[in-house]
Amino acid sequence: MPTRAWITDMNQVLGHTAGNALEVMEAVDFLKGQATEPRQLEVTRRLSAELLVMGGLAVDETDALQKVDQTLKSGRGLEQFSRMMSALGGPADFVDRPAHYLPAAPVQLTVPAPRSGWVTGMATRDIGLAVVELGGGRRQASDTVDPRVGFTQFAQIGQPVQAGEPLAVVHAANAAAAEQAQRSLQALIQIGDAPITLAPVMDGAAGGSKYCHALRRLRLWSFAGCCASVGACRSLLTNDFGCTETDKAQSAKSMAVRRECSVS
Repeated sequence: MPTRAWITDMNQVLGHTAGNALEVMEAVDFLKGQATEPRQLEVTRRLSAELLVMGGLAVDETDALQKVDQTLKSGRGLEQFSRMMSALGGPADFVDRPAHYLPAAPVQLTVPAPRSGWVTGMATRDIGLAVVELGGGRRQASDTVDPRVGFTQFAQIGQPVQAGEPLAVVHAANAAAAEQAQRSLQALIQIGDAPITLAPVMDGAAGGSKYCHALRRLRLWSFAGCCASVGACRSLLTNDFGCTETDKAQSAKSMAVRRECSVS
């Protein structure tokens, strides 16, 4: 099956959160229709539509987008997520009570805007590293990940803010870590004197085996990302791209569940 990759805008946080449990909560809210940040919605719709067309489940993009919209609106997307969660050993009522299962950080601290103006940019990669500093990621394989920590309620590029209004909220394990993250985030979100023209969140697609091989050579190929693409799953499970056998086995189980859900 052919493989395609979309080039998406990475110049700001997608959605409103960054961090393990926080992003899972946002994903559940998204499937419930309670948190549909426009850029996140567009990326989800377009990538889902691409998979439907590639898999022969839609005749063209228009048909695929209609199917995606109906799935989100009807709640079938949430239902399938719940079935996958349960089949993989998770709680059957997770989508009904995500806050019961997802751990919450004991300290939350607002990041106030240092001045009035418009949000004009953010250092997305450094924001990701700030999550790591909070304990939400690994510097080496032996590190323990704290799923509670991260950021929520990000202001979006182009949004007007007044001095003191929230740019985001820090979720941390302790007050010292929260204060450090607060200072870091204030420096990583830029505020200007005038609004700017927003870049499109989807900026073209590329596909074909030559493109995929080039990505592999550059070691830009994400195991988790490939498994989301039906066309790449088989090659991933038969080749070693830095993944453990446990990773591959878990991915195979996940794909099997996905196939079961898609045909029932």
